[in-house]
Amino acid sequence: MSMRGLGVAADDELAYRTLLRDPAADLPPESVRRLTVLGLVTVTADGMPAAADPRTAIERLIGRRLGELDEEIAQIHGARTSVSSLLAELPTADESDTAEQIERIDGRPAAQQRIWQTTQDADEILAMHRDRPDLASGILERTLLGLERGTAYRTIVHRDMMAVPAIAEYLLTIHRAGDRHRITGDELHPLIVVDRAVAFVPITPGEAESGALMVRQPGMVAILVDLFEHTWRRSAELEPEPAGPTESELAVLQQLAVYAKDEAAARALGISVRTFRARVAAVMGRLGAANRFQAGVRAKQRGWI
Repeated sequence: MSMRGLGVAADDELAYRTLLRDPAADLPPESVRRLTVLGLVTVTADGMPAAADPRTAIERLIGRRLGELDEEIAQIHGARTSVSSLLAELPTADESDTAEQIERIDGRPAAQQRIWQTTQDADEILAMHRDRPDLASGILERTLLGLERGTAYRTIVHRDMMAVPAIAEYLLTIHRAGDRHRITGDELHPLIVVDRAVAFVPITPGEAESGALMVRQPGMVAILVDLFEHTWRRSAELEPEPAGPTESELAVLQQLAVYAKDEAAARALGISVRTFRARVAAVMGRLGAANRFQAGVRAKQRGWI
């Protein structure tokens, strides 16, 4: 099993394993330095590296990694509970510069209508849902139409929603159609981000009927996207993913390997640059990659390319 999850790079893990097998092995000085910091190697009095006992060394690494994860979880939960209330404090007067970037939409029906208008021609939609969708509103048909147009969807839902057969069937239907879903047991606050440029959050946390805040301020939208990505990485797949890439994912990965610029890659696929970037983001999300380079590495590791 790989030690990458414990913060050990592949080259350093190989060096550690080599030293375990051959205590006299000549390791690169940089690997020795990094392994020493990680507690996997100690340096003897005569300056020679010695491999630490795996049983104690791995336990220390696990303890450290769990501590880092606990801190990350606390930060994520802190962001979840503060974003909506902080946005609600902003001025809403028409003459305010902020009012052009934060719009208050009172009432759930008006908020839903604005969301549908904004997402109609979107290239990418990121969403987190705590409550059950209104299946009578035509949401299934609209989502399927969006998928046919090439919109990239990623959605996180609370696992309680899967306990209702009609909701579970709906979620599985759109998931299999291309709206990639993940589930979590953690507390979720509703969020929709459109093309990483516009976000919708409830005016009052936990009260969908109050309406929504439509956020265009780039810094705030970036924070909300980051919140989504953190939650996505910590959530579980709705159902096991296909072993290999879809045709669309494979095409994106191939273009990333050929072209240095998104414009050229998009032209080769016959799609807009925005759509190409949305598809790149979706592939990165499926691979759990933080950047494009990492996506390429992980795609090769899985044998996709």
